[in-house]
Amino acid sequence: MTAPSVTVTEAETAVHPGEDSGACPSSVAREVWTGSVTAALGLAIVGAALLLPNSAPNFINSPVFWPLTLGVLTTVGGIAIAITGARKPGVIEEDQVSRHGLVQLAIFIPAIVLYGLLWQVLHFVPITLVLVAGLSLLMGGRGWRALILFPVVVTAILFGVFGLLLRVPL
Repeated sequence: MTAPSVTVTEAETAVHPGEDSGACPSSVAREVWTGSVTAALGLAIVGAALLLPNSAPNFINSPVFWPLTLGVLTTVGGIAIAITGARKPGVIEEDQVSRHGLVQLAIFIPAIVLYGLLWQVLHFVPITLVLVAGLSLLMGGRGWRALILFPVVVTAILFGVFGLLLRVPL
């Protein structure tokens, strides 16, 4: 059995006039930039973790362990993103930033900041339920599963893991 031959027309191979079909420079630059910023954020987390007081007898039980581990993993991940982005061909056809996406982002980030501020004065459970339901609605969630069940499950898991198992004061 032989494979059918495929003829590629000149119109199908023309991606951008005057360019090769290689990487789109803006896509490669964006990947490298994203990886570099992520790696820098990871290094900042590592630096902040090393400033924490370490009074535990062993390193794994110290308050430094998890922030330091997450900072190192974030740094390594950022470096991997930058290297991968620099080595692979970029996306030829890119979606343009939409006004709807910018509005979502403009609401999403202040909602997270407001959540952090309100968490200091309100209990974890109700404020997390409201945040997750609001973000679900913002991202297009509709119906009782997305707006009621999903926030309840997420809040229960977060409270169970951090509040009950790890005994983090929420």
